[in-house]
Amino acid sequence: MTVAEDLLVLAIDRDLQLVRDRQQTGYAVLGAELAELAVAQRVTVRGREIWVTDPQAQLPDTGRQDRLRARLAGLVAAGDFSAPLDWALAGLAFECGIATGRYPGRADRDSYRVLRDTARGARGKGSTAAPAEATIRAAIRAVRFAGNDGAGG
Repeated sequence: MTVAEDLLVLAIDRDLQLVRDRQQTGYAVLGAELAELAVAQRVTVRGREIWVTDPQAQLPDTGRQDRLRARLAGLVAAGDFSAPLDWALAGLAFECGIATGRYPGRADRDSYRVLRDTARGARGKGSTAAPAEATIRAAIRAVRFAGNDGAGG
C-alpha cells in the first residue's frame, strides 16, 4: 500500500463508513503522492512549482503514455464517458490543464469542449448520485478550485 492509500483508510469514520472531510483528505492524498515522489527523488518543490529532478529517469513509460493519450483521444472522439473511471480520467485531465496542452487552438476546439463539458456536467451531482460518482465529482471539483487556492468552491 502507498501512503495515500493508508491515509484514505485512516480517514474513514468507522461508525459512519465515510470520509468526514473529503476535501482535506483529498489534498492529503495528493500530498502523500507528492511525498512519495520526493522520497524517490523523482520531484522537488521549488516555491510553488513541482520540478522533475531527473527527466531521463522520471519520464513515464512512453508506451503507457502513448496508450493513455490514445485512450483519452478515443474517449473524446466517441464522446463516451459512461464508465466512471473514464469520466474521472477525462474530468481530472481537463481540470488539471492537460486538455489545454493536448487540444490547443481552433482546430481542437471541439475536443477541448468535450472534455470541459464532461468535467463540468451534471454527472455525480445530487442526492441520487452513486457514491463513486459523487466522489469523482468532488475530486474533479477540488482540482478545479485548487488552482484558485480554494476560491469559488
